[in-house]
Amino acid sequence: MVSKNISSLFKQKPTSFALDLLGISLGTLIAAVGYSFFLVPFKAAPGGVGSLAQIFYYTWGLKVGTGMLLLNIPLFIIGVLVLGKTFGAKTVFAIFSLSSYTNILSSEIMRQSSFLASYFIQVNEMSYSFTNERLLAVIAGSMLLGAGLGIVFRFNGSCGSTDIPALILRKYFGLSIGSGYLLIDTFIIIIAGVVFKNFDLILLGLFALFITSRTADQVIKGRTVTRSMLIISDQVDDIKSILHDKIRRGCTILNGEGGHTGKDRRVLYTIVNQHDVIQIKRLIKNIDPHAFMVINPVQEVIGEGFQAIN
Repeated sequence: MVSKNISSLFKQKPTSFALDLLGISLGTLIAAVGYSFFLVPFKAAPGGVGSLAQIFYYTWGLKVGTGMLLLNIPLFIIGVLVLGKTFGAKTVFAIFSLSSYTNILSSEIMRQSSFLASYFIQVNEMSYSFTNERLLAVIAGSMLLGAGLGIVFRFNGSCGSTDIPALILRKYFGLSIGSGYLLIDTFIIIIAGVVFKNFDLILLGLFALFITSRTADQVIKGRTVTRSMLIISDQVDDIKSILHDKIRRGCTILNGEGGHTGKDRRVLYTIVNQHDVIQIKRLIKNIDPHAFMVINPVQEVIGEGFQAIN
């Protein structure tokens, strides 16, 4: 079953598949920089296998990347057996890429040969960072990790980790994915704080979890640059024409009824780019100074002229 599902992914256009792998590679590299140079040196991580791998690193000397790989492999297998599906070749690629990059960036050879060697600061006997300020390191590392994971998701990949336990909790206990992530990652962060006997690490881990998740969300969803416009006017046809001719944007005409007058009204609904809003308002005002407009931010738009359906 695994080989069948993985092989089916290669039916995707070669250029698209290669672009996804390139994007996943970039994302895992950015995430590995966040882990290796900022989070691991200060024993801070926003849950997931990264936190558990740090425990192995500081307790038994097992490389962080190797620890993440050893934890992700059984999780991936459990996901296949319990959930009845695989997460695909791209997830396997992402897991190995993140583990490999983390090990490479954390290596002594990297620190000695890198042109950035003079910028490294020894934080403890096992790790180096670009700063000795713990809070700055946690903020920078969490943002890099979140951005990297977000890029991986944007290119249809996943780094495994707590994705699989969260899905299992949803299947058997009806827990939402978001609640599953929060529960699992918080539990792991608490474990790390107990093992390292430092309550501050629990607070730092929760802080890092917040920054990572918010950064990843922003990268996955993208910046909100679109607006929805609901326009009520007696000059709907003229407004529709300027949207089409001057803004190059389509619209939908809805049939409504005035709540006070009881008269039939035509309502125009459209989605436009943020930078077009000011021009549209000016054009509508010239056509109908009494037009009623409602403008709202749009979180995500999928379809022609906007984001393609993956």
